[in-house]
Amino acid sequence: MLEHDIITSTGKRGTHGEVIVFLFEKCNLNCMFCTQDHASTVGMNRIQEKFEDVTKSIETQYVFGKRDFSVHLMGGELLSDDIPDNILDQYVDLILNIQAWGNIKGYPIEPTIVTNFVFDNRERVDRLLEQLPELTLFTSYDPSGRFNKDTLETFKGNVVYYKDKIKAASVVMTKPSMKKFMDGKAEFFEYLYDNFKINFDYYTEVTDGVRAKNYVQAEALAKLQPTDVDIRDFMRFMLDNYPECGPWDQYLTSTKKSMTCQDTAYISADGTRGRCVFTYDSEDKYKEVKGKLEQKWFEDYDCLSCKYYDRCSFGCFIANHNTGFRTQEACWLSEVYDHVEQTRSVPKK
Repeated sequence: MLEHDIITSTGKRGTHGEVIVFLFEKCNLNCMFCTQDHASTVGMNRIQEKFEDVTKSIETQYVFGKRDFSVHLMGGELLSDDIPDNILDQYVDLILNIQAWGNIKGYPIEPTIVTNFVFDNRERVDRLLEQLPELTLFTSYDPSGRFNKDTLETFKGNVVYYKDKIKAASVVMTKPSMKKFMDGKAEFFEYLYDNFKINFDYYTEVTDGVRAKNYVQAEALAKLQPTDVDIRDFMRFMLDNYPECGPWDQYLTSTKKSMTCQDTAYISADGTRGRCVFTYDSEDKYKEVKGKLEQKWFEDYDCLSCKYYDRCSFGCFIANHNTGFRTQEACWLSEVYDHVEQTRSVPKK
């Protein structure tokens, strides 16, 4: 099986583990690619119970080779002004408990809170950060389908105010957002790029329509899905203009790399545990399904014969499986590496 035959045996699996914890879905924004119930408070009464969920997920990842961990707490929106103060106090307790457990076990754990930075009450956020000196903040940015004029201004003001606590920002590569970047209409991105690590994530919400709540929503979400050629052209453009963004910052050296896919563990608001977009009762079942997607990728693109194999970090196996993603026989990612070779000198380290 591919799990033990190719990727693992050639040292392409990383050792960093990631756990994303959705404490609840309640949110003050309505991003076009998000299928969460933005009014739901499910999970808000069991925040402390997430401690056991998190520790179980970390233990499982450790068994499968992960050695250091990030735990990202998110919603919904955890810092929205309409979230009660006592709920923020529970974030503090949960994070301190996770850190204490990690210290006892000898597992390096980096806690973060993921926020959209659309809030006015900075005083209580400041108080939370004072109680958690090791905590960093992650944010996300999308130039299409997220902000209106007022919420964008709030976002910008808070990002500047909390600049020293922000570790990174993520961007989902939807087709409309990619167009905004390529048209030069991604407002405020220059500031983000100059000050923070930026990671671009693959759009995987419409995997066979599984995440959509109904057919109409699935049809709408499908319009956000880029193709392999869209991703290829976008990465070429971004490498020419914003080369320090992930994942393509890794393409700029010829050193051997592990794949960017981290088999991210997630814990939903109701306590359901899974990996990436999959929810399964057992780790073995997840690896069976994921292994089939990896196997198809390797067979379709004949990876082992590719001259870029050692330095390739691969793409998202699940996005590659999405209906309508693949439009050509050639590997779109190898064509991105071709672009790097043709347009710049690639150092060995």
